[in-house]
Amino acid sequence: MRRYFGEVDWSTLITASNVQKKWEAFINIYEEGVKRYVPKVETKRRYNNDWYNRRCEIAREERETAWNRWRRKNTQELWQNYTTTRNEYVRVIREERKNYEKDVMDKCKEEPKLFFRYVNSKMKNREGISRLKVNGQMCEDPAELAEIMNRSFQSVFTKEKTFVWQSEMSEEMGLGEIQVTEEDVKKQMERLDVRKIPGPDGVSGWILKECNQQLTWVIHNIIKSSLIESRVPIEWKRANIVPIYKGGSKEEPLNYRPVSLTSVVCKMCERLVKDKWMQYLEGNEVIIKQQFGFRRGRSCVTNLLSFYSRVVDIMQERDGWADCVYLDLKKAFDKVPHRKLL
Repeated sequence: MRRYFGEVDWSTLITASNVQKKWEAFINIYEEGVKRYVPKVETKRRYNNDWYNRRCEIAREERETAWNRWRRKNTQELWQNYTTTRNEYVRVIREERKNYEKDVMDKCKEEPKLFFRYVNSKMKNREGISRLKVNGQMCEDPAELAEIMNRSFQSVFTKEKTFVWQSEMSEEMGLGEIQVTEEDVKKQMERLDVRKIPGPDGVSGWILKECNQQLTWVIHNIIKSSLIESRVPIEWKRANIVPIYKGGSKEEPLNYRPVSLTSVVCKMCERLVKDKWMQYLEGNEVIIKQQFGFRRGRSCVTNLLSFYSRVVDIMQERDGWADCVYLDLKKAFDKVPHRKLL
């Protein structure tokens, strides 16, 4: 596939008049490469448990062999042999499961998905959204369930009114045009998490990462055109929406939050723009130090710790009392008007 991307004719992408046509040219070539060089194999899971391996299987076979021998001849010696192999099988099972669980815990920080996948496999109730309640009535039809979730997710977004922003910054302080180099794109491609699921366009992060030497300039060409035109391909605006259960009744649509699985290349472009913006905003101290959201090294936890620390300081200054208000806005990310926030 590397040879294919390195030798294929990219002239249709190079000569395309806008970013939409460039993207379509890339997708056509990409899909042809996948069709030619990515084999399709139907995988069949050999064991029901991740920790069950060949060693466990051998121990089980030895136990069954010993059992069948005892059933045929029914002697004390064969029974003793069976109990020995049975106990060995139990010991191997426990040992391999313990080793696997220890390995999952050791990798918990680097691979949290592995940990949660194992935990979820132990949960009794693992079904998806089987029914929802709307206006007091239960709905179980899959098509209707999807439409209900769609309407629920749309209902929490704020429709922004006309808002005129009063800027306090001079034009000289502005960021200007964002310059993205091939080296920037290459670094992003090398950092791609190959375990991530592709978006609606089907472009795999694994293929982009493995073929980054051949595709870096191609992706850079597309992203550069997008920034120059201030437009993105239509496919970048599409997403596969996955509802994630938050808490409360599983029959209430608003007790799920939407997670969007978008294009891998689109997310690369977003990270590149964000990095440039953050370099400018933090370098010029445009962002106040009290902001914790969407900043590297800061989170809700550090925000709460800072708040608690400030309250404790005030209480010490005032002999043990303090008045404070801490607000947590429900569905704030969905409801906050983005223009006013910016």
